[in-house]
Amino acid sequence: MKSTYKPNQKQRSNSEKKPNWFWQILGGEFLIMPKVKNWYPYILLLFVMIGSAVVSEKYIKAKQKIIKEKEIEYKEEITKLKKNNQFIPYEQNQELIQLLEEQGFVKNNEVMYKIVVEK
Repeated sequence: MKSTYKPNQKQRSNSEKKPNWFWQILGGEFLIMPKVKNWYPYILLLFVMIGSAVVSEKYIKAKQKIIKEKEIEYKEEITKLKKNNQFIPYEQNQELIQLLEEQGFVKNNEVMYKIVVEK
C-alpha cells in the first residue's frame, strides 16, 4: 500500500537540519568531521600544554608555600637571636672584620681568626 501523502519542502528541511556549532562542539560531533581530522595533532598538543601548565602551577604553589614557611622560620630565629644579643647585622659584621684585620687578625680557610706574628 502506497501513500499519496507528500510532505512539504519546509517539513523535510526541518527534519534534516544540522545542529548548530555549539551543540556540535558540546556533543563532540565536530571531531568526526573530515576538516577537523587534520587538526588532531594540534588539538593533542594543546591538551598536553594545558596539562603541563596545570602540573607546573601545582609545583609552583607547593614551592611558594615552602618558601613562606622558611621565611617565617628565619624571622623567628632572627628574633630569638636579637633577644639574646647574639645577632650582629651584616654591615656591623663587615666593620668588625675590618677592625680585626687592622689589629693583626687574619682569616684562615676554616673561617677562624688567628694572630700572625711577623719577625
